[in-house]
Amino acid sequence: METFHLSLLEEHKVHYDGDVSYCEVTTHEGRIGFKAAHEDFICTLEPHTLITYHLRNGSEKSIRCAYGVLMFRDNSCTVTFSKDVDRE
Repeated sequence: METFHLSLLEEHKVHYDGDVSYCEVTTHEGRIGFKAAHEDFICTLEPHTLITYHLRNGSEKSIRCAYGVLMFRDNSCTVTFSKDVDRE
């Protein structure tokens, strides 16, 4: 299984930092998924989107965020966001 590096960075802490096989978010244009070797991409996230990601062992994790920005480059994805505490 091919993987890429994912960093989920909240305002004041690192939520996740490691290898994953898949990540999915909702942008203003719709839902988009990322796998290893995805083309370079940058976007803002739809407010209150659910960030879903699959770990190397196959388990799925998710976190809801109020707003954020995603950048995928050189087989690495960084999502900087504010956590959506009102909707958990």
